[in-house]
Order: sequence, then C-alpha cells, then structure tokens
Amino acid sequence: MSDQGIGKGYSWKIANRPSFSTLQVDFTSDGSIYSEAGSMVYYSNGLSIETKLHGGFFGALGKMLSKESLFISQYRATSPAKLGLSPTMPGDIAHIPLIGNTMRLSASAFLAASEGITISTVYGGCKSLFGRSGLFILEASGTGDLFASGYGIISEETVKGSMTVDTGHLVAWEPSLTYRIKRVGSWKSTLLSGEGLVVEFSGMGKILICSRNVSSLVSWISPWLPA
Repeated sequence: MSDQGIGKGYSWKIANRPSFSTLQVDFTSDGSIYSEAGSMVYYSNGLSIETKLHGGFFGALGKMLSKESLFISQYRATSPAKLGLSPTMPGDIAHIPLIGNTMRLSASAFLAASEGITISTVYGGCKSLFGRSGLFILEASGTGDLFASGYGIISEETVKGSMTVDTGHLVAWEPSLTYRIKRVGSWKSTLLSGEGLVVEFSGMGKILICSRNVSSLVSWISPWLPA
C-alpha cells in the first residue's frame, strides 16, 4: 500500500503512520475530494466546503443502518490549498486505487474518496447484520482514490481458497470473494474465549485487515468505568 501519490487535481500523503495516521492533501486549482463528515483536521484558504446528506433519503437510510455518518463533506479547490483528514480512532489509513473496479467496506471504514468514486450502500442480509456491520455494507466503485481507516495497523492479505477473519478486524474486501459469518467453535467456547464471530472468506481476492479491535477495547475499558 502506497504512502503517497498523485490524483486528479491534487497530490496526497499519509503521514504519522501507523498509530496516528493523517491524510494530507495538496490541491491545485481544480482538485476535489469528499470525506466522512467530522474527519477534517485542518484546511487552508482556497477550498470551498459543502456538507450534505449522503445519497439522498435512501442512501442516508442505508448509511444509518451501516453505522456510518449520514453526511459527507465535499472539498473543492478554487486555488492551491491544503487539507488534513484523520479517522476518529487512532490507527492506520490505507490507500485503495480503483480503476473501474469495486471494493466493499465494513462499518466505519470509509474515510475519503476522489470525485470519480461512488460510495453506495448494499444490502448485506442477515449475515452482515450478525457480523456487527449492520444490515447494509458500503460499496465503493469507479476510478480514482479511495481511503479507508482501521484501528491499529492495516495490512493486505490475499485469499487463495479460504481465510477466516475476526469481524472486528475486517476493513475491506474485494467483491469477488464470498463470505459467511460463523462462530468460533461452540457458543460456550465463543463466550469464554471472547473471540465472538468470524468471517470465513472463500475464493480468490484481497482483503484489508486491521491489527486492533474496537469492540475488544470497549470490553477492556468497561469494567473500569463508573456505574
């Protein structure tokens, strides 16, 4: 995965990897990207900013059910400008180049995308619901730059046949892969081990996984919180 590159009307760099990654964008006078609302860290003069409902009513409904924000922020350069974006949780940012292909994202993984990328909500059925990603998942398609975030370090793995991933560590996957949600052993062993549910991928394709699990962090902190 690249740390820097050039898009249409801008260049980008992922700084402070992997623990506190920030996406730094340098625009020319005609560049444009959009991001998850609330991810902006800083910006300079020369940018017009518009926050809007994502995908109209039905798109917003799907975003709500997938645990994503209902709003996106559109940044368009009117002159050379700078922009900094970061995810809510500490961790890594992955650049995913798309050239007319598609990538699917788990809940809260979307950070930003260039104007040539369309983000839509896709019905994932009950298998997605029980996989803690909501009833809908996100699908990115088109040509341009896609940026996803994850808690901890993000790494890329290639599935050749099958691979099983804890649902809390899954960031993104290619739609060529089929998957099913299952338990780790029996319900008793699942509860005692704390491993929960996993995703079993089958086929040929790439997945992105993160090294830390937000749900595990919440479980660790919870006993220390006041009642």
